[in-house]
Amino acid sequence: MSDTPTAGEQVTKQRMLNSFIDNVEAAIEGVIYWDSGNLPSAATTQTFTSAVPARFTVTGAIGLGTGDLGRVSTASVTDSIVTAAQLATVLVNYTSIWTKIRKVRLRQYSQGGSTLVGDDTQITHLTANAYEQSNTLSSLAADDDVESDAIIDASNFNDFTTALYSQWSTLKDNTVEVQEYYCHSSCHSSCHSSRGRR
Repeated sequence: MSDTPTAGEQVTKQRMLNSFIDNVEAAIEGVIYWDSGNLPSAATTQTFTSAVPARFTVTGAIGLGTGDLGRVSTASVTDSIVTAAQLATVLVNYTSIWTKIRKVRLRQYSQGGSTLVGDDTQITHLTANAYEQSNTLSSLAADDDVESDAIIDASNFNDFTTALYSQWSTLKDNTVEVQEYYCHSSCHSSCHSSRGRR
């Protein structure tokens, strides 16, 4: 475990970031199953290499890159003095975006939909914004006294980041249903132009 805030230690942006990385980011990364390095085994996975429902992310990584917040870092908290309200808002925003990481039930059919060749459910990072879920993450800061004008207690802050993960973990079970139709490898190219995807 990294250097997270504990009682009696100086509170720094880096220590609080470490708490978030340990309790939220790394924990979520650890349960992603399908990604660019581990594709569904049946059929062609054409659905997940297109934008429907969303492309796979790179193996294991859920940093936001050039997204609204950039990759989470101490630079995400812009005040030189760490304020509980700002910090909580930044971390809630990251976790909200990561609610797109959720279970996907992928049913794959060949021969124009007549043959089911795969039916599996795994946790996947869906990159499309449409898959971000409604949540009550912002209420967790108040629950753990990590809010405006409150003194941040190290234990409460760690409880806050743990609660962020816990709510994400509940939301991940809201399964997205995906059906993929593809042609057998022996089909001619005309087959590919006549079969639809959903």
